Amino acid sequence: MASWDVRDVLPSSIIPTLASYPDLSTLYSYINGSTKLFNLLNTAENFTFLAPTNDAIAQWIVSNGNNTPAADVIEAQLSYHLLNGSWPTVDFTAAPQFAATDLTNSTYNNVTIFPGGQRVELVAGPGGDPEIISSNKTATTISTKDVVCLNGLIQFVNSILSIPTSLVLLTAQANMSFFIAILNRANFLSINDQGLIEFVNYASFTPNMTFFVPNSAAALATFTDSVSTNISAADLTALFDYHIVPDQVLYSPDFVNGTILRTAQGDNLTITTVGNDTYVNMAKILESDYLIVNGVIHTIDNLLDRSNETIPQQAIANTTSPSSRSSGSSSGLSTGAKAAIGVVIPVVVLAVLAALFFWFWRRRKAKRIQAELDSSAVVGEMGTTPAAASELYSPGPKKALPSQDAPGELPSDTRPQELAGGANSLRPVELE
Repeated sequence: MASWDVRDVLPSSIIPTLASYPDLSTLYSYINGSTKLFNLLNTAENFTFLAPTNDAIAQWIVSNGNNTPAADVIEAQLSYHLLNGSWPTVDFTAAPQFAATDLTNSTYNNVTIFPGGQRVELVAGPGGDPEIISSNKTATTISTKDVVCLNGLIQFVNSILSIPTSLVLLTAQANMSFFIAILNRANFLSINDQGLIEFVNYASFTPNMTFFVPNSAAALATFTDSVSTNISAADLTALFDYHIVPDQVLYSPDFVNGTILRTAQGDNLTITTVGNDTYVNMAKILESDYLIVNGVIHTIDNLLDRSNETIPQQAIANTTSPSSRSSGSSSGLSTGAKAAIGVVIPVVVLAVLAALFFWFWRRRKAKRIQAELDSSAVVGEMGTTPAAASELYSPGPKKALPSQDAPGELPSDTRPQELAGGANSLRPVELE
């Protein structure tokens, strides 16, 4: 009588499972051609992998000008598709949940709060279908649900997730026109202003930040009528810092009634919930959970005033009508006219701002690469590599593969191709 082996009834590990689906052949060719991706998936435990289909990858390549992205970009993208924890689709609910991913490369991510790694939002969409939300509220749907493999789950997705970008670029992509106009009034969009460089650097590269971004006609009018005139540079910095909560990445589920938050300026904010609405002091949150490279943005309907920490329940009796509030303006233009002018002008400047940020980011990356090259001799003696030394924490135990079984590196000009030898060929091979 043949002996029974428990391994005969266990599911296959992730890489053979991916290889067995023809609709994932392009994905499998990427994984099989990259040592980093092969090892990442082969050693993963307690995970959910969002596997892009052949069509999803084809659409991604078209969006990149019909050019196959470089190896490091492919590795970053697929690392962003590997979630920490098991997420079956029945666990997607109307209330958003935020899962950590294995994207810890500091070139693409600066969210380091435990367990580390850039986040994705998991939510049940309007029709109840599961959705994965990435940068600029980009929604990705699931075509094949809950494929079980050893140590985790696989969800087939219909599009590539969008890796979060910086606050400056996100506000442009999301058309936060009133906030852009406020930055313009504050002279932060002048390429000759040192304040712009400092703002881009601080807002884009400081880890673990929560931003409350005023983005409404009322916010622009308040800034124009009450704040921007004769304000000192120190007070202007304090105003913007009062809209930032450092050292915390707070998503909408974290907003519990009565929560007190310490700002970068030093004073506190108070979170208040009234029915289905959430307030920061007296400013109502309009849209939540815009993921960015170093944290999250929530838009609010007015400026935050550090000299007035009133919360909604205390202010209801003293609320004045909008007409009486705006009657004190000394300008001949109406609030609506001023808001329209303020919104239109900065759009022209945004292209310059985006180019400046890209230049600043490239210079920062070049300096990091040069530092790694300069330290290579010391690294050889220590027995490690600069990349390994700079790697952020990645959850879950890892084990190294035997070197003779490791696949080759993915060339940057590799084109997607069908897996040669069929689904049963599991040994990593070099891509042609």
